[in-house]
Order: sequence, then structure tokens, then C-alpha cells
Amino acid sequence: MINKIPKFKSEAEEAKFWATHDSTRFLKEMKEVSNIRFPRPKHKSLILDLEQPYIEAIKKIAKKKHIPYHNLIERWIKEKTLPEMTASA
Repeated sequence: MINKIPKFKSEAEEAKFWATHDSTRFLKEMKEVSNIRFPRPKHKSLILDLEQPYIEAIKKIAKKKHIPYHNLIERWIKEKTLPEMTASA
């Protein structure tokens, strides 16, 4: 029996389909894709002046978490701003 990939009305419908179906049953219909590019979020640099004890504390925390300290600062900013962003949307 040859399985046909259905036409989907939305990405959500397609995701639901693939979550419940084995893709190996549709290999003959699939094509290899190369050079896939995903849009990267736009970043902007920020200069932040902090007192030295805060910088050292952040670096120690980041080291314990095995991540660069600037990634830790970014994570904290996102954690604090996301609720505000979603509340005002």
C-alpha cells in the first residue's frame, strides 16, 4: 500500500499529522532538501555598566552553571521581561 502525504491547511495540522504517523511510510514521496536557512532573530548590542562586585558575582554564577556570563545575563533579562511582554500584548 502506497501512502500519500496529505495536503495540510496549517502548520499545526501538519505537526499533528507527523506526531501520529511514521514518516518512513512516505519516503518515496519525500525529496531531499539542502541549503535550508532559518531566519535568525535580530540582535542589538547593549552596553551595561555594573559595579565590579556584581560582575564578579555574575561570572561566578555563570561558571557554576557552565555557561558564558553574557548568556546568563541575557537569560535573566528574558526571564524578567517575557511576562511583561506577554501581559501587555
